[in-house]
Amino acid sequence: MGGNMHPNATAFMKRHWDTFLTRDDLEQMHDFGITHVRIPVGYWLLDWRQEDGFVDGGLPYLTRAITWLQELSMKAVLDLHALPGAQTPHQSFTACADCYKDDDHKQFWKEPYLSRGKDSMRRLAQLIHSYNQDKRTRNVVIGLELVNEPDHRKWRELQALYSEMVPQLRKILPSHACALYLSFMNDCETSAAWMRKEIIADPVNWANVVYDRHLYHSFGDDDTPAGPMKELWSAETTDACKTCCRDRLVFEPLLGIPTVIGEWALTVDTFDTWEYKDTQFLQRFWRDQLSLWANMNGEHSLGSFFFTFKIGPHPRIADYFINFDLMRLIQMHSLPPPAEVDTASICPRENLHDCPKSPHNVDWDAFCTTFGLPKAQTAAADRPHASKTINAVFAYLMMVIALAVAMTLAVLLTNWARRPVAKDKLLVDPQDTTSAYGTILRVQVPSTAYGAGV
Repeated sequence: MGGNMHPNATAFMKRHWDTFLTRDDLEQMHDFGITHVRIPVGYWLLDWRQEDGFVDGGLPYLTRAITWLQELSMKAVLDLHALPGAQTPHQSFTACADCYKDDDHKQFWKEPYLSRGKDSMRRLAQLIHSYNQDKRTRNVVIGLELVNEPDHRKWRELQALYSEMVPQLRKILPSHACALYLSFMNDCETSAAWMRKEIIADPVNWANVVYDRHLYHSFGDDDTPAGPMKELWSAETTDACKTCCRDRLVFEPLLGIPTVIGEWALTVDTFDTWEYKDTQFLQRFWRDQLSLWANMNGEHSLGSFFFTFKIGPHPRIADYFINFDLMRLIQMHSLPPPAEVDTASICPRENLHDCPKSPHNVDWDAFCTTFGLPKAQTAAADRPHASKTINAVFAYLMMVIALAVAMTLAVLLTNWARRPVAKDKLLVDPQDTTSAYGTILRVQVPSTAYGAGV
């Protein structure tokens, strides 16, 4: 288009910003029962430089969205989705899929990118603080996520980053005003143990800090009738077994730590398989996952974000990506609103006594066969992990490229009626200046939240 300053580029982005997220979209989500949105932003929104190659001008549209959310009594989490130099390799959501290289310094974890990324975090905190000073936008943004899906191999660097930045951000956004979300991509046992120590060592700064985990039955955990485990696969129960039996064990190390599932979807593969056409399966998968997110960590289960609220529009988006498109799933497969889903317990329609017997240390991609059958097992299957992961990552990149090229939006749904409270009454007044969701994150009231992402 002639560069990021060319009129064609700016006109393209302006058209996208004007049309991708509308007030009508938010009203539809609100009417379905969505109370919170997660809005991923790139660092260039806060620190624009022409040499980076991005089009400037997105901030007024973010502010417009925050204004709409206030008018609808909805809340938002701002997620720093892309950092300078890219925080993880080969992922287009970083906006620089090819710049992360281990043999040079062009990656977020090395200077000068690391310092610039930390500055972007502080700038985002200042932006949230400014929103809270403006009557048109105050008390809407109740969370800041420091980094999305950091490279799991950079565990030592990530610990150092979070240990440094949480106290710094607390100087701008105290715990009563804003939650801080920490994304982890390594095993739950290791990261949860570390976070628990940080909370104990510094309870003031680490109050209202939330563990963010993403989970898909895909991207290396794909099991379909055409896959390598096809002889054990069942349309009726394979993914129900994963959700109701395996996944709850995967998350056991998080007990007692405030936890959000930052991304999830109704996909079991990133290719053209059966499930995106099967309304019965999709409704069951939706209900099972919502019930798990509501109960996996007791009163510290804070909810989940479905990924995404909308995909496209784009003529080359495949039909089977509907499993990532909440609005189309609602329209085409009649997903029930979260308030109508039974979340009193994990998978209340299943007999959990029939779960396969398994050790407590279960891998996130362990195969889980049907309930109670002789073949049932949760030991990690001999999948061709490497080739599957490469294919899944490629498909994921293709999907994200097909999405809108600017900011994306994720949606957090809250089932306010689950606990012993009148069904027509919110647990927390959404007009409360302490922020309804902030109170939930501090676990001062019993609640469960469900979410979506784009």
